[in-house]
Amino acid sequence: MDEKQLQALANALAKISKYLKISARSIVC
Repeated sequence: MDEKQLQALANALAKISKYLKISARSIVC
């Protein structure tokens, strides 16, 4: 894998974790 692929993967993971945190919060509330 080259650096661009790794950065895209890191971006996707950050977005997913952010989305999961938001949805978890809305489920708790």
